[in-house]
Amino acid sequence: MLFGAGLGLPVPEEVPVVLAGLLSRAQIFRWWLALPVCVVGVLSGDVVLYWLGHHWGERVLDWRPVRCVLPREREAWLLAAYRQHGVKIIFGARHVMGFRAAAFLTAGIAHIPFWKFLGVDAAAACLGLPVSFGLAYVFADRVQSVLADVHRVERWLHLVRSTAERDYALAVEVAECRNLVKGYGDTHERGRARFDTLMKLLPQIAAGPDPAGTLSALRKAALADESGAALAVAIKQMPALPQAAE
Repeated sequence: MLFGAGLGLPVPEEVPVVLAGLLSRAQIFRWWLALPVCVVGVLSGDVVLYWLGHHWGERVLDWRPVRCVLPREREAWLLAAYRQHGVKIIFGARHVMGFRAAAFLTAGIAHIPFWKFLGVDAAAACLGLPVSFGLAYVFADRVQSVLADVHRVERWLHLVRSTAERDYALAVEVAECRNLVKGYGDTHERGRARFDTLMKLLPQIAAGPDPAGTLSALRKAALADESGAALAVAIKQMPALPQAAE
């Protein structure tokens, strides 16, 4: 994937790098192996682009896939930029998504010395890729938590929709229950735990008398205090929910 992204495929190369960082944190990959593989994969694609431009020259601009990446107007601009700024363009292009393929093709067309191209490109890659990889590795737990929240919201929306087909008033209360999840840190975790508790009770509530009123009472109890004690008492006091009281 990294090699293809380096060749200009419509896949940002940051995506597989971040994914490698996440998988390394999950101990699916070894980070000390995954990071060098990412660097080599990125540089391989860059070198292929350089050699295409170096070997074929401006003839590559007649290839339809290349025209999508490097139209003649952009090539002329880049050639002028290389004449004026030299390898600074290579260093800068490595960090600009959507610009790399065109810049590296043009570096070959402009006959920038290969050792200079590879040295500057490798230096830029060794500066930028470890940052993306490291951020994904360090914050992997937070990313996983966000993804879990996204899936939880998707399930909640599906539950609201399916409940509305049977009991609209109950569906409104299910939607209101999402207000339990708010804030950050411990407050967020406590609210999410109370929300999950009510969603687990929902099948029993739906089978009892006055489902909407029952869920409303439980939701208000959950909002009454941060400890969740009021919710526990309210569940025990619900005569229609003998299993929940246990």
